[in-house]
Order: sequence, then structure tokens, then C-alpha cells
Amino acid sequence: MRGTEVPEPLLPASDGVVEIGGRRLRLLALAGHSASDLVVLDETSGTLFSGDLVFHNRAPATPHADLARWRQSLTTLAGLGHQRLVPGHGPLDATPGTAIAQTRDWLDWLEQALADAMEQGLTMVEAGAMPIPPRFDGLAVARLELQRSVSHFWPALEAARLPRLSS
Repeated sequence: MRGTEVPEPLLPASDGVVEIGGRRLRLLALAGHSASDLVVLDETSGTLFSGDLVFHNRAPATPHADLARWRQSLTTLAGLGHQRLVPGHGPLDATPGTAIAQTRDWLDWLEQALADAMEQGLTMVEAGAMPIPPRFDGLAVARLELQRSVSHFWPALEAARLPRLSS
């Protein structure tokens, strides 16, 4: 990598259609996995490049996630009418809805499981060790991403659900 230089972008990336090399590319500025998730739909081939909004056969990573916005973005992606999807992690989804549904299913389960763990009085360590449903057995790094997600979301869950004690 010595001597490698990254060129500066020549065009701003924002919602809309651009033509590059004779291909119509629709750019979508979405969010959820992070505060800014750029998605590209190659309208010529019907190929959707979802970035990290979609994971396929891998548990989603959540270090900067806003789960409500992420689900909204997944709904947008599902309605694009694409033919195939290139996820941020995992293999091509040629169905094309499987990876979107799988990502949504994990996020829905994760949010409910963490809320349930908090209500049951589990510690962070216990929440990270809770059972993962068998439907996620095929997801790579599921246990690791559950544990990482606990560390990302637990402080906000505690702040929202535990009473503050005055001194």
C-alpha cells in the first residue's frame, strides 16, 4: 500500500440519478446502519449495492446503528424493484428479497431480545450470552455481533429504563 493515494471525489453524492460510463445509477442517501448510508442502484442491470444497510448470511454490525431508521431504509430498499442485491457483507442475493428480510428479522429480534433482557434484570454479560434463535444458525458471527450489540445499546437501555437515584 506504500505510495497509494486515494483520489478526491469529483462529484458530490446525493439523491438522484447520474450517468457514468453509459450506465444510469440511482443514488439514495439513506441511514440506519450509520448516520449516512449511500446506496447505488444500477438501473441498467437492476443490481442494488446496499452497502452495510444489508447483511447476507452474516449478523449485522450495530456500532452506530439507529434501528428505527435502519428499518425505514430496509423498507425503501425492498420497494426498489431491483433484480439482485450486493450486500455490505455476505454473498450476492439473487432472489432479491432474502437478504433484506434476513437483516430486518435480525434487527427486530435483537431490539426485542435486548428489551426483554433488560426487563428480566439480566446483566450485560448475561444478555450477551442469551440464546440466539435457531433461525439465525446460518448467520456468521451471530454470537459476536450479539455481544457487540449489547455493548452498543445497553447504556441507553439502562438510562431509559432504570430510575435515577438522587443522593
